[in-house]
Amino acid sequence: GTEIGLYDIEVTGNVNTGSSYTDFGVVILYGNGWADNIVVAGNSGGMKLDAYSSSHLQTLTNATIVGNDYDGLMVSSTWYSQIHLTNVISAYNGRYGIDNTGSYDPEQAYSDVYGNSSGDYNGMTDPTGSDGNISVDPDIHSYSSSLPLSQLDLHLAPGSSLFDAGDPGITDGDGSSSDIGAYSGDYTDYSYFDDADGDGMWDGWEADHGLDSSFDDSGVDSDGDGLDNAAEFVQGTDPASAD
Repeated sequence: GTEIGLYDIEVTGNVNTGSSYTDFGVVILYGNGWADNIVVAGNSGGMKLDAYSSSHLQTLTNATIVGNDYDGLMVSSTWYSQIHLTNVISAYNGRYGIDNTGSYDPEQAYSDVYGNSSGDYNGMTDPTGSDGNISVDPDIHSYSSSLPLSQLDLHLAPGSSLFDAGDPGITDGDGSSSDIGAYSGDYTDYSYFDDADGDGMWDGWEADHGLDSSFDDSGVDSDGDGLDNAAEFVQGTDPASAD
């Protein structure tokens, strides 16, 4: 049958108002499909994968699913090995990190499910400790439930244990093993993490905050709040707005 593919997208701040699917998620894949390098954050629900026929196959690779009001990820399969999850973060969601409503557990590897309000897993065997699966604070660069979506930075923070902790069969632009989360792997511009001027701040982060990655401006206090740009980078705060 027809296969649906999604890649390199961010879905944030949406409310699903469909009468039957209000809580299921704002991104729903039915049948055959795949999603890669996807962010689903701050929505009424997270993501749903539904392989409703024994012939269906679905894969989710390099995803960051955080801060959604209901389940982070809902999965449902009717046969063995239909849903594959790799390099997925599901954290800080309002109900379960992964909620299995189907007959069989998903095939899950190198993923981090952590800090979800009702529990990390429901309806399935907890795979933490096997196949590269962990349950640790992902250490996202700028995340708080009190922050507006416009101020979130869902890249991993400097020093996060999720760097290079992903599937070693997937590599990043610098040739290293993949990271867990959306900003790694096949469809990511890994030059975000370059540091052309050697000032200890990633070029992508500097560009996002109006700084110049061609010279060392780490010691500048752009917003006059007593924290220089390097400190703002480490803390995940905005160098253009006093904290």
